[in-house]
Amino acid sequence: MMETLTKLDQEVARTLSIAREKFPDHSFLEPKVRMDLTGKVAGIFRSKDTLLRFNLALMLENKEDFLFSTVPHEVAHFVVNVIAPYSPPHGVVWQAVMKLFGVSNPQTYHSYKVPPPKRRKRPYIYRCSCQEHLFTKQKHNYANKGISYTCKRCKGICEYMGKKEE
Repeated sequence: MMETLTKLDQEVARTLSIAREKFPDHSFLEPKVRMDLTGKVAGIFRSKDTLLRFNLALMLENKEDFLFSTVPHEVAHFVVNVIAPYSPPHGVVWQAVMKLFGVSNPQTYHSYKVPPPKRRKRPYIYRCSCQEHLFTKQKHNYANKGISYTCKRCKGICEYMGKKEE
């Protein structure tokens, strides 16, 4: 995994050096890089704090394609934000920057296999006058702090019955 993260940093550095060489009149600050995305989003560039965010799970499953298409994709957004801040997100300028980075056919979306989302556990059983309700830990904690929940069907107050067997 550390080797893959190093390669990601190297790809960010490679694409930035190309941008600095091709656009010497512009100043490209070093963007912050975080690996904290989850779900089906592979990468995001956030302009307000020059932050590149990537999905570690998708990167580990799709190493080569991720490094040579997703990373340049997000760095291209960063570069376009500096050289032409009002151009459309995947417009002509972005496509030209992607081609400078060596991506011959820039794509706006990835086609990685994404694992199904994890189901939220609802192990806490509450009961009103008409049915059982399953609460998450967070909702249960709010109920313990005094927030009362009412049933949408019968308008009765939900009372804690116990924890579900797993």
